[in-house]
Amino acid sequence: MLSLKPGQTSGVIVLRDSYRILKLVAKEAPGQRELSDPTVQQSIRDNIRNRKEQLLRAAYLAVARNDAKVTNYLAQQVVETSGKLPVIVTPKAAGSAPPQPAK
Repeated sequence: MLSLKPGQTSGVIVLRDSYRILKLVAKEAPGQRELSDPTVQQSIRDNIRNRKEQLLRAAYLAVARNDAKVTNYLAQQVVETSGKLPVIVTPKAAGSAPPQPAK
């Protein structure tokens, strides 16, 4: 990676369980940047926006999960038929036998 120039890609990198090809997008000088730097400001804005989106998404999923009503129709059928499993209906193929109850 150190010898690559921006826009160049590396060769295939073999890892234990995968292969990787890396592309160098840009090089920046090391060190701390000033808050007045536009890229730093945009990075902070993006970070705050992403955190807010994650928080809203988590809150939405929590509400949806808490308000969800799940009905187990298979369990209802088993209870209604005194413990017998329902008949499984599959598409008929030529010369196939009639559907059998699940065991």
